[in-house]
Amino acid sequence: MISFMNFMNKRPIEDGEEGQEPKAQVPTRFMSWQDAIFLLVIAALVVGGYYYFQFTKQKGTKQFAECQKLYEANDLLASEACYEKTWELSYVTDSMELERQKHLGLIGDKRTIQMDIFQQVESSLLEGDTSKAFEEMSKMTEPLLLLDQEQIQLWKEWSQKRAIKAAISAAIPTSVVDSTQKP
Repeated sequence: MISFMNFMNKRPIEDGEEGQEPKAQVPTRFMSWQDAIFLLVIAALVVGGYYYFQFTKQKGTKQFAECQKLYEANDLLASEACYEKTWELSYVTDSMELERQKHLGLIGDKRTIQMDIFQQVESSLLEGDTSKAFEEMSKMTEPLLLLDQEQIQLWKEWSQKRAIKAAISAAIPTSVVDSTQKP
């Protein structure tokens, strides 16, 4: 047992035979060096735990603030990657968790909408209806959240074709367009 628990020579009852002479009691110290080390270790664990908690709290708060800043700057891909890294943090409050779920959900919803538009544009182009495809392309908002590199390249090609068609239609005078449609 810890020696300061036995302060003032108060010791647990010793098992012994009756009739023995009482032993001479040796004065005890309040605390031995082993007890002091034990208490220092306990104090160090408490103080170290407190500072570790503060460190993890600051790290989590800083990470979420960075993710929020990326989301507000409309850098959705970087924001999504940032929020995905927050799953590894050891300190996340309920409000941080709700923020992460909300923003990852909104990014996922935008990605789903963009995938639907991509598929509609692709099917319109395969049918040969470029005007409908270009009309659908105007519904797409930046930034592109498509994950597949082939889809991104295909979208860029379609955007170039749309830009070329828009430039051609802007260059043709309206009187020429009207005269070609009259016959």
